[in-house]
Amino acid sequence: MKTPLLISLLVTASLHAEVIWRGDFETGDTSQWGGDPKVGEFKVVQEPVRQGKYALRIDGTNAAKRGKNDRIEFQHQPKPPGTAEGTERYFGWSVYVPKTFTNDHHAVGFFETRNSWRQLMSFEVKSNDIQYSSRVPYALRWKGQGKFTPGKWHDFVVHVLWSRDPNKGFIEVWFDGEKVVPLAKTATLLDENSAFFQIGLFRATSDTPESIIIDNCIEATTLADVMPNRYAGLDAAKFLGAASIETDVTTEKFFTEGPAVDAAGNVFFTNTGQILKWDPKMKKLTVFRETSKGACGLAFDPEGRLLVCEGGGGVNGRVTRTDMKTGQSAVLCDSFGGFPLGAPNDITLDAQSRIYFTSRLANTDPAKGNVNAVYRIDPDGRTSRILATPDIDMPNGLAISPDNKTFYLVESDGRASKARCIRAYDLQADGSVKNMRVVINFYPGRSGDGMRMDSEGNLVVAAGLHKTRGTSETLDTRPGIHLISPQGELLAFVETPDDTLTNLAFGGADLRTLYVTCGKHLMSLRTQIPGMPRYRPRQ
Repeated sequence: MKTPLLISLLVTASLHAEVIWRGDFETGDTSQWGGDPKVGEFKVVQEPVRQGKYALRIDGTNAAKRGKNDRIEFQHQPKPPGTAEGTERYFGWSVYVPKTFTNDHHAVGFFETRNSWRQLMSFEVKSNDIQYSSRVPYALRWKGQGKFTPGKWHDFVVHVLWSRDPNKGFIEVWFDGEKVVPLAKTATLLDENSAFFQIGLFRATSDTPESIIIDNCIEATTLADVMPNRYAGLDAAKFLGAASIETDVTTEKFFTEGPAVDAAGNVFFTNTGQILKWDPKMKKLTVFRETSKGACGLAFDPEGRLLVCEGGGGVNGRVTRTDMKTGQSAVLCDSFGGFPLGAPNDITLDAQSRIYFTSRLANTDPAKGNVNAVYRIDPDGRTSRILATPDIDMPNGLAISPDNKTFYLVESDGRASKARCIRAYDLQADGSVKNMRVVINFYPGRSGDGMRMDSEGNLVVAAGLHKTRGTSETLDTRPGIHLISPQGELLAFVETPDDTLTNLAFGGADLRTLYVTCGKHLMSLRTQIPGMPRYRPRQ
């Protein structure tokens, strides 16, 4: 299953990578910059920080008013060749706001000409909405409605070739790791004057006090040098214990997947067509079902019945439910819209016991059959399709928040420029979804596969690779368990030993044992926060 700060992980650096300038305040002061603002309150702080030990906090009021704006800003003038004609650079910076900005204009990073004081490109925010525009001439390149959320770091990257010639100059832009402006030709210089970078509190004047924290400002020659390292400084022990091997499968061919834990604490998981059962008390592994029609994802419903995603060779899949007391199985869904399913992949339930599952297959023409999709099976047996290609690429793991209000979906498409992220949607009362947003972006690394939720609403995701595998996926996502907040912040990470890391499930008497399928291993680790109570079936 799989693949947001993309939030992307790091891109492999070239042999000629070079950081030209840092404005990350790791000197403990503002000496990396071209001088302090003449007005306004600002100070170097140790919390929050994006990377390292320090960041800069600006607390703004209209005491810093200049004309129609309040301005407390820092400038970086690139050294020659800097912004000279034909020079190519990457600029990155990170911004954190404690509270939502007012609905007035705010600039959160822009480039301007020296002497003639004309903006060349800018990120602008009103409330939670953000947009990016280039200015030679003016063109609105991207709008991110609701994406500038308070209480989390936002990462900005601009790749620019400086030129007065619109056929030579270009821009390319990332926000929170996601490429939001593909490479676009445009003039990036206006006149004979050089350009400089400016950031701080720049807003329409207001009586409302507002704060902004800035960190990780970098000028460099590669994308890898300006993208934040999301793994730096994590304290995994606050959330996750060390991973250990519970048992290994002994088949010659192996591919473990889909763990699910019953009310007695037994762990069921799949392996190349089998469904296996692990008794953690007796330390005993047995075969529950020898032939399972390509079973992948598993889950237990509240009554303790086993739900199974049966792949069926990728073209004739189905979802079944087994009564664990009688052994009787029933087919819940094997077709939709008059066409057979593809391969059901992963499965979960909401608080109303509605079943949601992902399904993938090679067909991309809805006139010829089903396409990659997410389905819902209601208690009355009716099946509905809630998401499908082209709105999604390669659906994988899925989860529903403890309050039953948010539906999460892993996208894990290994093809170039396809989605490798976790999407969030508002879950409606009728089981439909709307208002998609990206929580975290793993591109260009391997995305998540399986995903579960802890009782505080954090996402627990299996993602990453030790080595490449013939796709466009890079090694920028480290292989292991990723604990991610609902806002997309990576809280903790524990590495796992095998690249076929697939899925996970909460179990144990306190729901604080996380079971993980990884290659031939069934692994486990302890968590500080228990899994959602919904994951435990009734006795």
